[in-house]
Amino acid sequence: MSCLKKTNGTVTWSLIDMNGRAVKQWKNITNNNLQIENLTPGLYNLRIIIRETGEQAIEKIVVNKN
Repeated sequence: MSCLKKTNGTVTWSLIDMNGRAVKQWKNITNNNLQIENLTPGLYNLRIIIRETGEQAIEKIVVNKN
């Protein structure tokens, strides 16, 4: 899902709407799996930060109606 290489580090994920507001945040994730539910349709940015290295990436996510 992310452009970051697989890591053994601790990752913080932040889901940000197009107005720059943090919608959801997950801290201390040690795998590359997130379950994201109940979002309003639209475009979001997912910011991924590896705490140990400071490495960051941003992925765009499109949420469609079911």
